[in-house]
Amino acid sequence: MKFFAALVAATVMLTACASTSPRPDANGVLTFSGKVSAIDTGCYVDGVCTATVDGVVVTTMTGERLNNPVWGEPNSLPAVGQRAEVRCLSTGPSSCTLKGSRDYHLRVLP
Repeated sequence: MKFFAALVAATVMLTACASTSPRPDANGVLTFSGKVSAIDTGCYVDGVCTATVDGVVVTTMTGERLNNPVWGEPNSLPAVGQRAEVRCLSTGPSSCTLKGSRDYHLRVLP
């Protein structure tokens, strides 16, 4: 009986620690934190700049210059391996953008 109770407790603890994809709120906004696994600064040649945080590709800027869209703030460019907090608009199952609101952000965590 003690073994069964310990097994159930261990299963509950492992399930609580399992990584899950962030889910957008009713407005499509994601708020999550995680480890940066990739950085792409291609927007400096009219491409797209992204940071991948816990498997979510966050578009931090694009080469758009004519329409002057509203962008949130990537407060500093994170490095691979750093932890970051993200607030962005969902654009797909594992992607989001800082485009659309000054409230969106990508912040390096201490």
